[in-house]
Amino acid sequence: MLGGAWRSRSGPLIAARLARLAGGEWGSSAAPRRPSGRLGAARGTRRGAVSDSESASGRSELESGAHTAAGGRRGECASAPVPSKKVGNFGDWVFAWKRASLATAFAFPHRREELDAYGDFIIGLFGALAPVAHTRVLDFDRAVRKCIGSAKRFTLTDFTEFADLKIQFIDSCGANVHRSEASSSSGNKSGGGRGGGNRKAETCRNYNSDIGCKALAGTCRFRHSCLELRGDRHEEVARPRFLRSFIWDDRAASLKTFTSLSLTHPPVPDVPESVREDPVVNATLANHPELFKIVTPINVDRFEELLEDHPNQDFVKSVVHSLRNGFWPYADAKPADYPDTWDERRPAPRDEESAHFLRTQRDEEVALGRYSESFGKDLLPGMYSMPVHVVPKPHSTKLRLVNDQSAGVFSLNSMIRPESIKGAVLDGIPALGEALRRVRRANAGANLIMWKSDVSQAYRRMPVSPYWQIHQVVTIDDEQHVDRCNLFGGRGSLKVWSAFDCLVAWIAIYKAFVDLKFNYVDDDYGFAELGDVLWYEPYQKYFPSPQTRLLLLWDDLGIPHDLAKQLHAPVLPIIGFEVDPNTMTVSLPSDSKTCLIAAIDEFCAITPGNRRRSLAAFSRSRDTPTGLSTCILC
Repeated sequence: MLGGAWRSRSGPLIAARLARLAGGEWGSSAAPRRPSGRLGAARGTRRGAVSDSESASGRSELESGAHTAAGGRRGECASAPVPSKKVGNFGDWVFAWKRASLATAFAFPHRREELDAYGDFIIGLFGALAPVAHTRVLDFDRAVRKCIGSAKRFTLTDFTEFADLKIQFIDSCGANVHRSEASSSSGNKSGGGRGGGNRKAETCRNYNSDIGCKALAGTCRFRHSCLELRGDRHEEVARPRFLRSFIWDDRAASLKTFTSLSLTHPPVPDVPESVREDPVVNATLANHPELFKIVTPINVDRFEELLEDHPNQDFVKSVVHSLRNGFWPYADAKPADYPDTWDERRPAPRDEESAHFLRTQRDEEVALGRYSESFGKDLLPGMYSMPVHVVPKPHSTKLRLVNDQSAGVFSLNSMIRPESIKGAVLDGIPALGEALRRVRRANAGANLIMWKSDVSQAYRRMPVSPYWQIHQVVTIDDEQHVDRCNLFGGRGSLKVWSAFDCLVAWIAIYKAFVDLKFNYVDDDYGFAELGDVLWYEPYQKYFPSPQTRLLLLWDDLGIPHDLAKQLHAPVLPIIGFEVDPNTMTVSLPSDSKTCLIAAIDEFCAITPGNRRRSLAAFSRSRDTPTGLSTCILC
């Protein structure tokens, strides 16, 4: 929120005036006691302090208008009163918001425009929805103010930050809408009619028919729940927990997929101002410009051109800016107790195979321009160096270089809060199964083929800002190199790649007409009718037409790919599962089943000394490829 916590010796006086201003029928006569309200003295601050960042957030202000916050003696404050009236409709909300916003603006005049704009925004939502759905707006408003109260970097007018909450609480496919409908269906009881029966205990037949029920769950006399035909009658069916998401319901809301992520994605962050003003970092950047460059194969101009009519232009512009100037990987400014320069390097690997691989990888990265040339054996001021490791690639004999950005007490990943990188969307088998069922219903006799395309070295195609490059120094054979690109091992690396790739997915759907496409990190996959193929000249091969159109788009945007990773077949492994679109089955490959059984046997076996298995051993077993042979029920 704006301004942070406001503290003054006049806190009790202002709190008392707030209480008088917010009084009336929404007030309370609660006796003074320990303060607990938001508009009163903020917890954790000096006695009599008023918190700016919490003054217009939280649930209780609107349910009581404002809190009584005046005590008797200097420094004492009254507790939050018990609300005498709950906000239950549009009129209640307007009345309560007017009093709460007046009280807040009295103490913090600089927030008046913010409060007025937010009030107009919520009133507009009330006007756009039928009265029966106004409770959704109330729930959305509470969620927004709760978010503001906990994430104090936002203001009430950061409307794009609340797009996901709007979908969750207001849109008909929102998770909380369906949850509230389910609870109202099971909890509401109708009585008083003839026979006194509970009509809500009966399932709505219209809801389960092709016509559908025109009433909302809260207003329909019957329960909105799904039925399955068993024999000659319908029965309610509960989803077995062990199947997780492997049962599909045509009446449920569609899953959120990667292709729609860009529509509500907030702008990617830029370099924090405090980092830009760091004199130590700026001196090194200015004195050694040859070490810090923006390196990417992406045709940014073409990328921007294809997105000129994308509905979320703030997000588009932020990604285009980052492609030209380098991404900032969602990190906070360096904490005050972190040193200006830090070397966390580890000894070189002892086995010659790993050491040779590191040297080969370094030479390749230098040739591609993603590593700088060596600048010696010592770090320059402002630099951080994290260790690198060599690990085997899964299901392969090849090796992979991994940057351990979580190593040490001053790790780079410790500067990236987990909540900053939440919200990644990965299309799994549930999304694929939903699309397969939909296509099968429309084309029951069609023969289908699966396809999968992979971006070459996806993370490494994204540049990072020079202000982050200075922290990505790699030490190999005691020689120092600056890593200029996004890398494996960074906490924000997936989020950086997803920000770019979700826009590519939007272009693929709406500009290149790649239908029925899904994404899982750097894998794009889908299905097409057998025989629907197009020629792809660079590989001198036919591919399913959606796959060919995707490859042509990647070429247009400068996204690299290799022939070996462009696959298509009637049965194809997708994120570890074998998918057969014609028999409509998804199952583990035989070797994965064997590995799973072996891992379970090993974990359940008696240990030496009959000791319990450790949590680490359980985690290793959990990470073994697992799943169930699953039939996609039509």
